[in-house]
Amino acid sequence: MRRVYCVFFIKKCASRPALKTYIGLVLALGILSSVSVKSVFNNLLQKGLDFGSLSYFSRYAFMNTEFFVQTLLVLSVLFLFYLFFGLKKSGHISFFNFFFHRS
Repeated sequence: MRRVYCVFFIKKCASRPALKTYIGLVLALGILSSVSVKSVFNNLLQKGLDFGSLSYFSRYAFMNTEFFVQTLLVLSVLFLFYLFFGLKKSGHISFFNFFFHRS
């Protein structure tokens, strides 16, 4: 019976949703361990929140980070697009419901 429980546990841990969760956690932990999020928000609030300063701040911050952090950020954005389009393809989310949802 222990083998049955072991096989059941391994199948649950190696399922597609679990692997997506593991990838997301690894990317998030990598970013959190390499970037001082508090300092980023402090610098962001000092620059202002209009579109011009936000785009300049984002570009400048990205270009002046280490290669490891840049790689993690690009992989995180690609992973978020992968998740979004996977949900859209499966029919769990649509463009209209995502942007114009009323509670």
